[in-house]
Amino acid sequence: MTDAAVEFSGVSKRFNAGWVLDDVTLALPEGRTTAVVGESGSGKSTSLQLMNAVYHADKGTVRILGQPIPKRQLHLWRRGIGYAIQGAGLFPHLNVRDNITLLAKLTGLDSAFIEQRCRSLMDAMGLASELGARFPHLLSGGEQQRVGLCRALMLQPRLLLLDEPFSALDPIARVGLYDLFVRLRDREAVTTVLVTHDIREALRLADHLVILRGGVVQQSGPVDHVQHSPANDYVNALLTDQLA
Repeated sequence: MTDAAVEFSGVSKRFNAGWVLDDVTLALPEGRTTAVVGESGSGKSTSLQLMNAVYHADKGTVRILGQPIPKRQLHLWRRGIGYAIQGAGLFPHLNVRDNITLLAKLTGLDSAFIEQRCRSLMDAMGLASELGARFPHLLSGGEQQRVGLCRALMLQPRLLLLDEPFSALDPIARVGLYDLFVRLRDREAVTTVLVTHDIREALRLADHLVILRGGVVQQSGPVDHVQHSPANDYVNALLTDQLA
């Protein structure tokens, strides 16, 4: 049986007067890609931010790769987690190579390893070496997103968190990036959690699905099981409407 990479046990998170997540219990498989799907306000991004300790649960516990989230030295703990967001979030004053390698340099890794790793990631993501000297504003949206993924994977994390990284791209660029991402993800053998509102994207990229609505898990399980045995009318409608 596959071990759990992420475990939520009775997790609730509140902002102001409302509960964004309500008593969520989940186990996401290690070595797989899980897509967390739901409409705006369902709690998708909040669940991801709890995994990365941007927020802390008000109730319940979160365990990552078998360990509770530490209370101290979170910056060291986060080095084992890659994180990429919509729009890439690149530093505009740094060129591509420096964006990708910044954290590795701050960590004090060997310069030869940093250079080799950067070249390998750029090549895997279809980024020509000469792009390394360019600044983000000179790149297309798809190129910026690929750089963001390279940066997220630079430290060889065991867990990769993706918050709608493909949603701002046009359909043609998105499909091309899917293929590059899948090859790189499989090469790195990294457990991935993808937040998306696009059920087609989830079915294309994920092995495991979590469907959220109003902070409550509607269904969680392997893609085939959710697709062919929806747990309730909401899950069935989500699948039917988006795949029609």
